Amino acid sequence: MDLSRIITTALIAMLVPLILRGIVARRGGSIPGELRYSGFLRKLSLGMATVPPLLVSAIVTFQDRPLRSDEKPAVALLIGLFPLIASPLLLEVFRVRHSYDDEGFDFRSPWSRHRRLRWSEVASIRWRQHLKWLDIKTSGGAIAHISPLLGGLDGFAQVALARIAPEMLEEAPDAKAVLDLMRQNAAGPLLNSPVSPQALLAEIEPERARPSPKKSSD
Repeated sequence: MDLSRIITTALIAMLVPLILRGIVARRGGSIPGELRYSGFLRKLSLGMATVPPLLVSAIVTFQDRPLRSDEKPAVALLIGLFPLIASPLLLEVFRVRHSYDDEGFDFRSPWSRHRRLRWSEVASIRWRQHLKWLDIKTSGGAIAHISPLLGGLDGFAQVALARIAPEMLEEAPDAKAVLDLMRQNAAGPLLNSPVSPQALLAEIEPERARPSPKKSSD
């Protein structure tokens, strides 16, 4: 066995268990005043970029015959394809990090310039059902897109509901329902449910309001 095969085998043996452990790990807690993707999603995106190339390398390493010269370009393309496809996802989950306080919201994304939105300047709020994000727009034209996949949404939604003008929220009942769902840590169904946010909120509120059964005493 040559040196390159030994190195490849050792890397696969070390990295694959670590990556798989990271993919199945629980989602980490968020920092107060900050919105970012969870550790689970960051590890999942890394796994999507690295596990398939490692598996292809393992197949090539342990096959009975060496690659022919005409097969090498195709294998190299296949190994590089997965990191290339996953690169936008990696940028999104690692570079998006928003922060908020009682005055406003700082929006940081690799896809647009950094901007500051003040709660007092919010001109409209809208839930984009097909894109699955919440749009918050100021009178100056600045827009922030808030994904239900972000961590820390409960604290963000609580501040937004308190600071955005009530009449603005009343004009956008779906968006207000989205913030209420985020505040209650119940935004997950927004990603795959065909019903409106108001209907989702109506489904969970009776359940949250129902008192838990009391334990009978002897």
